[in-house]
Amino acid sequence: MQRVGRSLGFEREFCENAINEILENPHIVDEPPSFSTKDLAAMFVKDGLAIAFADNDLDPEEERWLVSTAERNGLDAAFYRDEREFAEGRKGASPRLEAEDLTMGNF
Repeated sequence: MQRVGRSLGFEREFCENAINEILENPHIVDEPPSFSTKDLAAMFVKDGLAIAFADNDLDPEEERWLVSTAERNGLDAAFYRDEREFAEGRKGASPRLEAEDLTMGNF
C-alpha cells in the first residue's frame, strides 16, 4: 500500500496513518466497490488477487468479495477465472501492482 500511495503522490506518514486507521474508519464499508471504468475495476481485481495470494492462500471470503466486485463492474466470469489462475501461479510472490502505475491524471 505504501508503493501505491507513493505512486499517487501521498506522503509516507499519510499512508501509514491510513493503513493503521482503516479498520476504525466508519466510512469504509464491506460492500464491493463500483468503479468509473471497467479498466479501473480490472486493475483493482487483478491487484486484489495478487494481494490475496501473497500469503499462499485465497480465503473464500476474499474470493467472494473479489468475484462480487468483478460482477458489480461488468467484468465477465472468464476474465476473473483467467486472472485468478494467473495470480495463483504467482502465489507467495511480491508482485508489482497495477495500481502502482496510476497517477492522479488516470482518473
